[in-house]
Amino acid sequence: MSLKNTKPVGGPPADPGRRRWLAALGAAPLAAGLFAASTPGRAAFKTGAHIVIAGSGLGGIAVANRLSRMLDGAKITIIDAKEEHNYQPGYTLVATGVWPVDKVRDRNADFQPAGAEWMREMVAGFDPAANTVTTASGRRIRYDFLVVPTGLHLTTRRSAAWTWRRSAATAWRACPGLRRPRRRAGRRCSSTPGAAATR
Repeated sequence: MSLKNTKPVGGPPADPGRRRWLAALGAAPLAAGLFAASTPGRAAFKTGAHIVIAGSGLGGIAVANRLSRMLDGAKITIIDAKEEHNYQPGYTLVATGVWPVDKVRDRNADFQPAGAEWMREMVAGFDPAANTVTTASGRRIRYDFLVVPTGLHLTTRRSAAWTWRRSAATAWRACPGLRRPRRRAGRRCSSTPGAAATR
């Protein structure tokens, strides 16, 4: 199959409704891949939509970069006060000594897509009925579409109280099937805590 004479999908979606527009946007990566050979650098959709992305971690940056390439004329606003970008999947490699910590830390500014507005504030609240986001300083930003890739917030103080013993006891109470003895390969497997398997 040759893609030389294939024309790219362009213009606004036929149905201006949100669901229809998002469905078309979801298919855009496939269309963009198919038409990349004939239309390098050309956006798939023309739109004047204002897209607000609450969070500039790995998910927020990836969405912002992809949307900036796929949409022509969209206003993209990223809201996050974080100046340092941490590649969290690499933390395990840092902990095991495979990577130095500098390999998982970068300046957040280096990952912002060209043309996107970066508001260096934290989101304080969402008002989906009014299509607005409120920042910590009280500023209200109106949007047409909202992406919320806020990621994780680890609270190690709280999780320290949740010990292995406590979680095992909770699982034990929640799963009565674990307490029934089973026989496997001539051995009696006991599900009683601390009991050893016997022949």
